[in-house]
Amino acid sequence: MTVRFSDRRQARRQTTALGWLLAIALTVAVSSSSVAHPMPHSVVYLDVRANSVAATLELPVSDLELAFGRPVSNDPAIVQRDGESLRQYLVDHVRPVTSGGIAWQVDVEDLNVVSREGDGGHVYEYLIVSLNLVPPRGASPRSFELGYDVIVHLVVSHIADVYLRPNWAQGTAPGPWLPLPEVRTDSRVGGISMVEVALSS
Repeated sequence: MTVRFSDRRQARRQTTALGWLLAIALTVAVSSSSVAHPMPHSVVYLDVRANSVAATLELPVSDLELAFGRPVSNDPAIVQRDGESLRQYLVDHVRPVTSGGIAWQVDVEDLNVVSREGDGGHVYEYLIVSLNLVPPRGASPRSFELGYDVIVHLVVSHIADVYLRPNWAQGTAPGPWLPLPEVRTDSRVGGISMVEVALSS
């Protein structure tokens, strides 16, 4: 059978159209997969106490490993090898300061990896971090700026949701969790804004 030029051109158009359809189908499939398994955010809980702030970080291990550059797990061998480096990484990227720019003390009290089920039944691993944030002598734990860029400094698509729980001025009765502005890379300025905490006395 002889294929005329016009037939070849039509076949070429059909092949091109088929290619575009396949590309669109692949894009839709990838998008659907992303919707079904959204990447988890970090969560930061700031619990204001009488003389300090207890901070709990919930960090998705998959993104944390990208930013930290090493495996993160409860494996004793990995904890023994990289535990101190991980603690230093966290201290370097959690930087509360007074309104005058004086640094607070940051103590890493506990690290623990847990598994949690997310949307669509997908299971994620999180590193749960307990920190104690201590203001300098004479400064109030109820007023500070939090420089925070754990994971976000390197994984620019990552987001950290931040919640604050203020105690009464005497530090005896906890209040409700209040949402603060989320931490993310601001593409307009190419930086990460600090989180401001200013509670009434």
